[in-house]
Amino acid sequence: MKAIVFEQFGDASVLEVKDIDQPELGENEVVVDVRAAAINPLDVKIRAGYLAHMTGSDFPMVTGGDFAGVVSSVGPGVSNTKVGDEVFGSVNIAFKGGALAQKVVTNEAHIAPKPQKLNFEQACSFITVALTAYQALHDYVDIKADEYILINGASSNVGRFAVQFAKQMGLNIAASSSAEHLPLVESLGAQKVFNYKEASAVDLEQKFDVILDVAGTFQAIEQVSSLLNDDGRFITAVPNPELMKSGRCAIVMKKPSGAQLRIFTELLNNGELVLPDITSFRLSEVSDAHTLLEAGTFYGKIVLTNDL
Repeated sequence: MKAIVFEQFGDASVLEVKDIDQPELGENEVVVDVRAAAINPLDVKIRAGYLAHMTGSDFPMVTGGDFAGVVSSVGPGVSNTKVGDEVFGSVNIAFKGGALAQKVVTNEAHIAPKPQKLNFEQACSFITVALTAYQALHDYVDIKADEYILINGASSNVGRFAVQFAKQMGLNIAASSSAEHLPLVESLGAQKVFNYKEASAVDLEQKFDVILDVAGTFQAIEQVSSLLNDDGRFITAVPNPELMKSGRCAIVMKKPSGAQLRIFTELLNNGELVLPDITSFRLSEVSDAHTLLEAGTFYGKIVLTNDL
C-alpha cells in the first residue's frame, strides 16, 4: 500500500509517498480504508525528531494519528464492527503513526461510527484535540459542578473544546485567549475572558479550583500556586521536565477512545459541540500541510483527503 513516510528526521521536505507493507491484522483489530486524515502538532514533532526518545529511529516511519474511513477487514474478536462501516478514530499508539496511508490498522476500541451529519474530513478533524480536552477534565482529577476553572490557551484547538466541555460540566470558566478570538471563546461558554498579551490571570484577583494549561505558559508549579485554592488542582497538556519533577500537577497524555468519540457524536447530534474550521490538502500535499502547521500562525485544523 502507499503511505506518507520519512526516512530521516528533518523538515517537511523529508515526507514522501512510498509503497510499504500493510500492517498485520491482529486480534480485536480492524483495517480501515482511509478517506481523510488530520495532522496535529505531535506529527510535526515526531517528523522533526523531537520525540526520538519515544519513537526510536527505525525508518521508514509512517505518521498521522487521526482518520476517518471505511472498514475493509476485521480481525478475530471484533464484535461490533463489520466490513463497510464508516468510522472515525485513532491509531493504537499516537507516536507510532500510521493514518497517513491508504489503509490503517487499529483496535476496534479506538474507533466509533462516523457521525452521520459529518463528512469524512469533518469527522477526522477534531479527534485528538477533543479527546485531549475531554480527558483532561474527566480522567485526571476530580472536578465538581460550580467549581472555578482557568483555561490557559482557550483559543487553541484543545482550548476551544476544553471551554465547551467545562461549560457542559457546569463550571465557572475564566479563559485566556488571543485578542481576535476573545468573542469566540466567550461564545463557547467562558464567563471571563482576557487577552493574554495585555493581562494575566493575576489581574482577575481570584483563586481557582482548577487550572488547565493547554498553551504551555506555566513552566513551573510556583507560577500557578498563588492562583490556586488550598486544594486546587493543576492540569497541563504541555509537560516539561520542571513540572514533571514537581509531582504536583496532572499531565495529560491523550489516549484513543471509541467510547468517548461516541459521546462527542451525541453532543454533535444535540447541537452542543462546535467544531474547528478546516483547511484541506490532498494527502500527496502533506509537506505543504506540515509547513503551514509548523509556522504556528494557523488556527483551525488541517485535514488531508486521501488521493494516494
